[in-house]
Formats: sequence, C-alpha cells, structure tokens
Amino acid sequence: MNLLIVEDSPVIGTLVRKILERLGPHIQLVAALNGKQGIEEAKKERPSLVILDWMMPEYGGEYFLKEQCHIPEIANVPVFVHTGLKEEDLKNIIKNYPAVKSFIRKPIIPTKLFAKIKTFLDDNGPKPQG
Repeated sequence: MNLLIVEDSPVIGTLVRKILERLGPHIQLVAALNGKQGIEEAKKERPSLVILDWMMPEYGGEYFLKEQCHIPEIANVPVFVHTGLKEEDLKNIIKNYPAVKSFIRKPIIPTKLFAKIKTFLDDNGPKPQG
C-alpha cells in the first residue's frame, strides 16, 4: 500500500514519515515537496492515501486538490490535510473538495496522527481475499 506525503518542510516531512513507518512493512511511503510534484507522484504511484500540507509557498494544497479532481485515475484518492487553519476555513475545504476525508491540526501530535491514519486505513484499506 502506497501513501503519499506532500510536504515542503523537511522537518515535518521527516516527522510524518517516521510516524507512518510504524504502520508496518506493507506501507510504501512516497514524498513530494509541493502540490505540483504531488500530482505527478500520485499519477505515477496511485497512493491509497495522501497526507497533504495545505500551506506551501509553491503549488500548495489547494493546487493539488484542484488538479486532483480533474484527473480520473486519482480523483477519488482520499486526502488528509494538515493545517493550522481555523475550523470555519476547514469546513469550506471539505465542502469544495470531496476527496478530503480528514484534517490533522498543526502542531502535529504523533500519537493522534498515527491513530487517525491507522483507523482510516483499517476501515478503508484493501480487505484480505479468501
């Protein structure tokens, strides 16, 4: 299972990567430094989930979401946005971008991030055949 981390900060990107590595060896992590690069990686890797920073100086989270909805092969990939935005702004993002399934508030609390993503993947990930 591939997870895509779109994050411009090396410090936060490393933190998120270390948290997600705890999900197990079946998880492959792919990284992008901005929304444009994130779209290219998503088309190539077809991730099961995208962890998207909203505020990036170049090609931010909104760019990613606007592009994503126009590309059929990735339009339905679920996205978790991490941001410091206010609650009212978050509601508008959810309303405008149906791929957004959850938010991770900054500052990132590792145990909350891990639990939220693990629960989502357990509930929505591939089911064993048989």
